[in-house]
Amino acid sequence: MAERQSDYVREDYLSQAKIRSLAIKQQLFDLYSQLGSQHGLRADIVSGGQHSKGEKRTGSHRHDIDSNDPFGAADLKLYDPGQGRYLSLSNQEDRPRIAGYMRDAAAAGATGIGAGKGYMGNETFHIGGGGKGAWGGEQDWIRREALRGNTAAPALAATAAAAAPGDPRAAAILRIAKQIGADPVDLATVISYESAGKFSPSIMGGKGGKYLGLIQFGPNEQKQYGAHAKQTFDEQMDAVGRYLIDRGYKPGMDRTQLYSTINAGRPGLSHLSDANNGGAPGTVADKVRDQMAAHEVKARALLGSSLPAGSGNTAVATSTDAQPAAPGPTSPLPDVGAPDRGILSPAVDPFKAIADAAKERQDKQMAELAASTAPQVQAPAPPPAPVAPPPPPVDYAGLLLPRIKRGLLADDYSSGLLGAA
Repeated sequence: MAERQSDYVREDYLSQAKIRSLAIKQQLFDLYSQLGSQHGLRADIVSGGQHSKGEKRTGSHRHDIDSNDPFGAADLKLYDPGQGRYLSLSNQEDRPRIAGYMRDAAAAGATGIGAGKGYMGNETFHIGGGGKGAWGGEQDWIRREALRGNTAAPALAATAAAAAPGDPRAAAILRIAKQIGADPVDLATVISYESAGKFSPSIMGGKGGKYLGLIQFGPNEQKQYGAHAKQTFDEQMDAVGRYLIDRGYKPGMDRTQLYSTINAGRPGLSHLSDANNGGAPGTVADKVRDQMAAHEVKARALLGSSLPAGSGNTAVATSTDAQPAAPGPTSPLPDVGAPDRGILSPAVDPFKAIADAAKERQDKQMAELAASTAPQVQAPAPPPAPVAPPPPPVDYAGLLLPRIKRGLLADDYSSGLLGAA
């Protein structure tokens, strides 16, 4: 086997593989190199290629090096040189980085992605070509990120071509992201989502067409933060920065909290929705999870080579929002809309339909089980039949006395005690 090595890919571990010990395809090697440069992670290949026929092969044909698939496939571990260790699904701090790697792999064209403790353990992942699919046992969030990347992939080339090198909009986004302590990919993604992928400071939308620009400032916010349609992109980004700081966004907050600040008025409101105000259906959390994948592709293309390594890995961080009371006088929702008029459709998760059907079956089974184990209510017993009253007691004295009297006065006892004197 001809070994290849780079800063971001190692194949020398394949000498220890029992079956899939062949070098991976060049296009897959290049993909891992690209992802490694982007995320600062090295792919250590532990299971590589195999021939499509012969005794020394196993499993599916995804790993076949003589197939027509441009990628083939491999199983790998993600090594962080800075920390000197492999990333693990069991480490909560690693999970966003793993998901980001998977998502970007899918966006770059990978069609088969798998991960999960019950699949190959916490440290080994499958990334490659073959039939489109994502799997991983209990690791549903990994499957979702992979599918989001697959959905976004067709838009990647066109978006990259539309973003000119050294785009001044990228410099403005990076400047404000640094100022407020936000991930530039997250900031660019939510701006793309709010502006229907156009990054336009003059675009109007929302209920009544009254919402303006990069984050769809409402009429009140336009006045308060000085946002108007004749501003340059750079000028309106200053207004975006002032709005976010004023509304409570803090450095290091994830994409969900960033979008909660824009869409709901402050962080911690990811359970709210602006659908009644002209926005797209779904809560803040729903939109970040299910509707922004294609916009992240546009964001990354816009930022291009200026993107800092490791950016864009906060989208899957678990939100710990408190659940405040319903909006009232003390917690008004701003009139900032998020019209769903994007040119790219929201990501569709085919596993959701499967999960929904399974849940429906489970609910039905639980209902049947509950019915079978519920205490049985006995029908009321019919009233007892009326009982006949007992017969009157026999008057033995009344019956015997006449007989005794007759005996004492009988004709044949004329000399009886009661006879005539």
